[in-house]
Amino acid sequence: MDTLINQIVNQLDLDPSQAKSAIGAILRFCRTQAVDNNFDFDAFLTKLPGSESLLQTEKNYDVTTQQQSNVVLIIGLLTWFLKAFGIMEILKTLLTRFFGDSAVKLLDSAGDGAELASVFRSLGMNREQGTKMVAMFVDYAKLKAGPVVIDKLLESIPALQTFLGGGGNHEKDE
Repeated sequence: MDTLINQIVNQLDLDPSQAKSAIGAILRFCRTQAVDNNFDFDAFLTKLPGSESLLQTEKNYDVTTQQQSNVVLIIGLLTWFLKAFGIMEILKTLLTRFFGDSAVKLLDSAGDGAELASVFRSLGMNREQGTKMVAMFVDYAKLKAGPVVIDKLLESIPALQTFLGGGGNHEKDE
């Protein structure tokens, strides 16, 4: 992971603690999402030496600014409202009919993607840096874990795909 951290520091003009915290946030995000999407996250971690320490490090960033808390709260309340009144199921049915199952997965994980973006902002990163951070992580992980594993990861976590630009248009190795 030191190679990735150094790459991030040099290319994104971040300090090492920002880079480590951001990578840890990406790993925690993937772990949370992977549980729901049948991705073997533990096997994935074994392919990324040094990732365990970043994952185990407690969040050392402050995501509780009032504005960020309000955004997460609004997304949570909106999601609850849609689920409580059955609107979410209607939306999912329509999305599935017109766009397939991947649209439903993206809808289900959108709030979590917003939380990851909020973490990046709390680390002093702008949107471009957050997008590049995720792309660099995915490229590094692809080198270490292999393209098949990363393709499965991206398929199982649609919100991660949105960071790569357009819901999964990141290059796939055939």
